[in-house]
Amino acid sequence: MRRGYLLKVIAVAVAFVGMPMGAHADGVAHPRDAADVLMRGMLTGDVNAVAALYTPNAVYLAPDSPMISGRDAIRGVYERHLSAGRSTIRFFDVKIDQAENRALVVWHWTSEIAREGAEVVRMDGRSMVYMVRSDSGWQISADMLQTLPSR
Repeated sequence: MRRGYLLKVIAVAVAFVGMPMGAHADGVAHPRDAADVLMRGMLTGDVNAVAALYTPNAVYLAPDSPMISGRDAIRGVYERHLSAGRSTIRFFDVKIDQAENRALVVWHWTSEIAREGAEVVRMDGRSMVYMVRSDSGWQISADMLQTLPSR
C-alpha cells in the first residue's frame, strides 16, 4: 500500500471522527472531496451524507440494471448495499477534468462487504462521475459505474 494513500485515509478518518452523523451539507468544496465523503459514508453507514453528494435529479447507471433517477432512489441503492454488511470503499487513480461549474471525474475503486459469518465480498470497478457546482458546492449529476474482474 502506498504510504501517501494510507496517510490520506488516516487524515480523513481523524477529520471526521467527531462529526455527528447528520452533520453534512449538500455538495463538497472540490470534486475530489466526493471520494472522501463516499469512503466515510460507507465506513460509518451514513447514507444521508452519501445521498447529499447527488443532485435532486441525479442519475445512477450500474451494469445490468435500469437507470436510477433522483437522490432518494440513489439513497435506496446505498441503503441496500449497506444492509448487506459492513462496507468499505477506497478510491485510486482519480482523474479530474474541471471547468468553472462542471467537472468530469474518473476513478477506480475497490469495495468490500463483510457479512458476519461469511467471506468478504470484494468488487473492483471504475466510475465516470459528472459533477456540477451550485451555491452549496459540487454535487454528482450522473454516476456511471463499471465492475471489473477482481485483482
